[in-house]
Amino acid sequence: MKLNLGMNDCDKIYFDYDDEKLEIIFPNIEALVNFLKSNEAIILDDKQEEKRLNKNINKIKEDIKKAELVIYNYTLLKEIDPILSNMSIIYDLTNLSIKDELNFLTNFKPQDKFLFIDKYNLLKEKTLEELTLAYTKLNETAKLFKSFNLSPCEYTYLLYDLIRKRKPIEGEKENSRDLVNVLFNEEIVCMGYTNIFNSLLELLDIKAESLEWVPKDKDNLVGHVDSLVYINDSKYNVHSLMAFDLAWDSLKKDDDEYKCYYSFLPIIMDKLKKERNNLELNKGTLYYLLHERFARIKKLKELNAPLVIIEQDYKNMKQVLEEIYYYLGLALPQNLNLNDLKTLENLIYNLDFNRLNIHKFKQIITKAKEIEKILLPDTIVNDDVIKSLVSSTFSHKYERQIKKEERLIRILGLDKPKKKRSLNIDKS
Repeated sequence: MKLNLGMNDCDKIYFDYDDEKLEIIFPNIEALVNFLKSNEAIILDDKQEEKRLNKNINKIKEDIKKAELVIYNYTLLKEIDPILSNMSIIYDLTNLSIKDELNFLTNFKPQDKFLFIDKYNLLKEKTLEELTLAYTKLNETAKLFKSFNLSPCEYTYLLYDLIRKRKPIEGEKENSRDLVNVLFNEEIVCMGYTNIFNSLLELLDIKAESLEWVPKDKDNLVGHVDSLVYINDSKYNVHSLMAFDLAWDSLKKDDDEYKCYYSFLPIIMDKLKKERNNLELNKGTLYYLLHERFARIKKLKELNAPLVIIEQDYKNMKQVLEEIYYYLGLALPQNLNLNDLKTLENLIYNLDFNRLNIHKFKQIITKAKEIEKILLPDTIVNDDVIKSLVSSTFSHKYERQIKKEERLIRILGLDKPKKKRSLNIDKS
């Protein structure tokens, strides 16, 4: 049986178990030490399993002393008791912003035995030195970009265009995916591109999430990762969910030409293109939660569920919408009835299908390319380059294919709203 240990905010020791593992969550370091030093037994709801585990309690406690302890709340561990001297201790910093994490790491007392994971480094634990070096470098890079005083759209395109210049090179799993590794090594694949892109956007105060796409065919182990960016740009009046796939837009060969197929892509189009590659969106993002909760409400209403349950789900749905709108710099219209299924469907429709006006896209690319020329003097910038980039975008194709929208809706199984509501988003 595998033993997993954790430390988190809780009022007592929690045990979780199955045939393969025993997980023990402690509320603090004192509780862990006291458990190891005392004759305290394991108490479970399943008395037969409790008896089995307590029969081996001494072995379990010896195994604990040599196990990995994951700290989910970084304030819980101040110093190490000698009884834990052989234990590997891992801080889970996935809920921290980069700024808070860098502040924590800067003030952390160096001890060789501590390792760390965070939202951009999930595949293998990192040392204090590795993380501090990586985020210090990123912070300096973000400060350089801020000196150009660009808008969120311009920052986003500039980062997209610079990062995708790296050719994808497969390597050891963490070497081509974890942020610390891809910053200092040549290997990089989709998750690596996304981690660099999203982390720099975060330091530029632009909200981004990683979209994890998993194979529909469970025998196929090859998935994909790209980015969902919450664009809140008052300069261009763009307040939209936009997908960016730097890996699919990166140069694969020396004679390739750069295209912008997967920049500022309406999220519904990203979903459709991934589905055509036999991929479906995994859990873990606000966008996924939005559609999941909407589907749940529809199902509850079809089943004539109790009104009190449906009303709670409407409240949960509103919370997700409010958070999405906050990152987009919008407020939910006060006059809308959010306890109405058709109203929610209209809101989601607008978020899914909103696109970037082609004239604004050209302005954004032109401005970003001016800065790129400063950073990389060999960059070629002229009207032909700009025209080629613009013409490869989905927005350009959309201008010529807008009549196919009904077909997209039909493919995705959506009902077209009878009347679209204006949300002060980019419609020009």
